[in-house]
Amino acid sequence: MSATYYSANTRSVYNLPAFQPPYTQITESLSYMSEFSGQLQWSHAWSQTSQLDLILYYTASQIEDVMTTDDRQIFDIEFQHPFTWGSRHAMVWGIGYRRTSDALRDGVAAFLPDERTENLINGFVQDDITLVHDRLRAIIGAKVESNDYTGTELQPNARFVWTPRSRHTVWGAYSRAIRTPSRAETGIFYDVRIEPPFSGQNPSPLPMLLRALGTANLPAEKLDAFELGYRAQPFTSFSIDLATFLNEYDNLRSYNLGEPVVDMAAAVPHVLLPSYFGANTAGQTWGAELAMQWRLSDSWQLYSAYNYLDSDLHAKSSEIVETVDYSTLRSPQHQLSLRSSTNVTRNLESDFWLKYTDGIPELDIHSHWNLDVRFGWRMVSSIELSVVGQNLLQTERVDFLPLWIYTSTAAVQRGIYAKISWWF
Repeated sequence: MSATYYSANTRSVYNLPAFQPPYTQITESLSYMSEFSGQLQWSHAWSQTSQLDLILYYTASQIEDVMTTDDRQIFDIEFQHPFTWGSRHAMVWGIGYRRTSDALRDGVAAFLPDERTENLINGFVQDDITLVHDRLRAIIGAKVESNDYTGTELQPNARFVWTPRSRHTVWGAYSRAIRTPSRAETGIFYDVRIEPPFSGQNPSPLPMLLRALGTANLPAEKLDAFELGYRAQPFTSFSIDLATFLNEYDNLRSYNLGEPVVDMAAAVPHVLLPSYFGANTAGQTWGAELAMQWRLSDSWQLYSAYNYLDSDLHAKSSEIVETVDYSTLRSPQHQLSLRSSTNVTRNLESDFWLKYTDGIPELDIHSHWNLDVRFGWRMVSSIELSVVGQNLLQTERVDFLPLWIYTSTAAVQRGIYAKISWWF
């Protein structure tokens, strides 16, 4: 049994829409968050090869912010039964139930309905099969979920691990995952931004208000993922991993613009442009990751990694005025890192981490190099003093921009800090 509680006060800055130039209003929000959670777990071993596990979980949380106030309770119960069947099968099956209740009070954003209780029932089964001892394994399973948004969803998965030699492994996998609609996507009412008159996106003489509205009966987002990888250790001191993937997406969220309406009866006459959540995007992403680890000596190790990501996402219907490609607007195409870890002496260690991240032109985020450095001194066996420098190659950088909740952009600053760790 375990239980935790925390509370925190945070500060956020939002750029909220306003009808007067410059058509945004900077608003500071002092937010309060608290959460209590508890977990109870019971296990019973029927034999050396069969066991029952029962897990109960409860959490109550509250968030108070200028955007909204969220009071939420979650109760979760899960039952699992792992067991072995013969000498080749390691199986596990289980069922679970989750009940989520929330109460959302209006702020900048409103929700309909403002109170909702959701139920989620799931069951799963998985079999880890040894086809050839120490050479070939297959894992086959599936999960079935029943939710209040899209009904019953099936998520199968299958993978294999082939070890032709002791230091060489080939693996592959297929899996399906789904993401059900959220409270915001089905019931939000939120004024996103105002486009000035005679601007690029608003040729009219009136300001244009873009309003996000939830859409009922949205389908689940679906992902079919295919993976293939190779792992080798040609030398005792050197290993290499290559992983490739192809993801097929369907029903990805899109913003579907409706017909603009002129509201001359408002306090400030304007054009209202509704934007509805849709499921109009489909396509593929693909890429690869190459990782290497090299032990130069007992006290010095090098780690390197390269990631490549590309995508082809598109609107499923030409009738939709506008959709948003999440992948190309949010993910750098190339990423590279090199990390050195050294035990200088028995009690002194150092880490250097050099990283390159590709830019995202659509968001005006530039490519950049970054260097983090850490020195650690083990004063005694239970106390360590660390000094860390972060983002040392530039004064600040921007890695991400919000899509439609317009918080003010916070840049990652160059920083140096010290930390004392005590184990007891």
